[in-house]
Amino acid sequence: MKKAFILKGRKNFQELFTKGKRFSGIAVIIIVKKGMSVSNEIEAGWKPDDCKTTGTRIGVSIGKKFGNAVERNRAKRVIMAIMRELVPIMKNNAYVIIRPGPVFKQYAFSEAKGELMRLLHRAGLLIQ
Repeated sequence: MKKAFILKGRKNFQELFTKGKRFSGIAVIIIVKKGMSVSNEIEAGWKPDDCKTTGTRIGVSIGKKFGNAVERNRAKRVIMAIMRELVPIMKNNAYVIIRPGPVFKQYAFSEAKGELMRLLHRAGLLIQ
């Protein structure tokens, strides 16, 4: 996934956890907040030009209870690969945090993609 779509900064994550709307699935929880401010993006280190062109930011949050480092990193890579395919069909100006649960480890790529698509559609972020 391109750097322009990655959510960074403790402040942005905290704001999403407190003010975001949660959508739960069997293996994944997504936290969404639409219409985040450009000032947060500038504080997080983005240039103003990047903020104007892309408004969608995606972050992955996995706790240590998920598994060891190998399992957590694999889950992050799978999620980022799925989101790389879904970002072109997503609406702009939304911040998304994806939190996989322990069941996510057992999912195949296609099952995980279907789960994320269903949750993003329910959140109103997919164009289709």
